[in-house]
Amino acid sequence: MLCIGGDVSSEADMGRAAEDIATRFGRLDAVVANAGIKGVWAPVDDLTPDEWDTTIRVNLRGTYLALNKTVPLLKAIVVVSSINGVRTFTNPGATAYSATKAAQVAMTEQLALELGRRTLHALSGEDDLHAVWWMMTGEHLHSELVDLLPELRSLVPPARVFDKSAYSPWVDGRLDGQLQSEHVRTLVVTGGETDVCVSAAIYGAIDLGYQVILLKTPSAAAPTRLTTHPRNCWESGSPSS
Repeated sequence: MLCIGGDVSSEADMGRAAEDIATRFGRLDAVVANAGIKGVWAPVDDLTPDEWDTTIRVNLRGTYLALNKTVPLLKAIVVVSSINGVRTFTNPGATAYSATKAAQVAMTEQLALELGRRTLHALSGEDDLHAVWWMMTGEHLHSELVDLLPELRSLVPPARVFDKSAYSPWVDGRLDGQLQSEHVRTLVVTGGETDVCVSAAIYGAIDLGYQVILLKTPSAAAPTRLTTHPRNCWESGSPSS
């Protein structure tokens, strides 16, 4: 194993990494362009140029440099994109992130002309990820691995589960319809499996007119701004403007 530290958006760092690999192993069987960041998710008129550039620099320039510096050594390339760049455009504030993920897919298609389609694969959705990480899906994981700890289960009241196919829980309308039928207008949002899911849940709820109470948990402490109507969003129990 060879561990190399560096910045994927730095030409010098990526060039040095490729040189170290060539010196140590003489070849590179495959590269997985996986490094990326969510960046700041905010309305486009609130997103600063520096915030936009940071996401582009890591997600897109980093992918380009990974390929640019390693192609001479390579047999295969895997580019990890996202459903947010190909078909799931339901997360408000994700303009920069979705743009980089769509560009990765386009980059992979274009490179297929240069390098041969058999050498490239872009992972961009649940079907692709299921093929690679099938053992991490619900039907293959033991229930104990995805259940609450016994110490916590006694503190949680019975709940209905809404399985979702994307980051946002509002995509298919089932959750909104159920809440509307029960006259629920205020939601308390806590940390989820990722801060992306928390952001999607919050933005979607605000768009649908719910009052949102956002608890200050580690998962909710992402670099995400909430631009909302003061009647619609509450943070830690006090109005947010």
